[in-house]
Amino acid sequence: MIDTITILDMYINMPDKLSDNIINIILNVIKVKCPNKKKVKFTDAEYLTDIELMLTDLRKWESIMIKYGNTRNKYYYKTVHKKFIKWSRLGIFEEAYKQILKEYVTSAHTYNTTIDLFIDATCIYNKHGSELVAYGSENRKKQITKISYVADDQKIVYDMSIFAGNTVEVNTIQHVTDNLKESMKYRNINLTGDKGYISANHKKTLKDNKNISLHYPNKSNMKNTGKIAKKHLTKRYTIENTISDHKRFDRISLRKDKLLVTFKSFCYIALTINLRKKLLYLI
Repeated sequence: MIDTITILDMYINMPDKLSDNIINIILNVIKVKCPNKKKVKFTDAEYLTDIELMLTDLRKWESIMIKYGNTRNKYYYKTVHKKFIKWSRLGIFEEAYKQILKEYVTSAHTYNTTIDLFIDATCIYNKHGSELVAYGSENRKKQITKISYVADDQKIVYDMSIFAGNTVEVNTIQHVTDNLKESMKYRNINLTGDKGYISANHKKTLKDNKNISLHYPNKSNMKNTGKIAKKHLTKRYTIENTISDHKRFDRISLRKDKLLVTFKSFCYIALTINLRKKLLYLI
């Protein structure tokens, strides 16, 4: 019989162990894609901590120096910024998130099982970005970037894709489902969206080629969607909550990064932070 104190110790140490495992996955991706060829003064883990701080608490890279005072060179923040740009161009944070997702989430799904997922997109107002920006239909005076999400009812994001602000939602399905099917091989997927994803051609193509069943609410001039579709539509609020959780970070809700790769990296760092919280709750 396991002692009660032992179980309590395991529960208390669980968050630290999970965080350490997630950090180790990111560090391993960095080690493979961007190995240090010479002796460095600061570790990759220290750079990661400062980059996460930029997402959660700070607005300017110079503000990192408030944390260190006079203990580090006054140009240290530039080193962190250059390191972040280098890692972003190598796609390190995207790759790390996919590995974390595979280890803790997708590997638990057995083959030939059916998974219920939800798709939606949101518009991000652009402040400094120069790539994938366009004037949206809602406000012709502001340039926006569109982010598409695919998540389950536990608010775990399986795919995130970025498009120009004038991209119609139905035109994002092909790209999103290609990424989704690559990470969810040999699994059947029920994908539910809003009326912006209505397309009979896409629905037939996805069903025939990718084993993805696309569901959406009816328009007034359409036939009844049937009982199966209605069952999925009742849970579609979860994707709205997922987007809201992601946009609680200022750097996500308002695009301040000129480069698309750095904005995308911050998006994946935010997804990683949210995923860790969900895993702690699910565990």
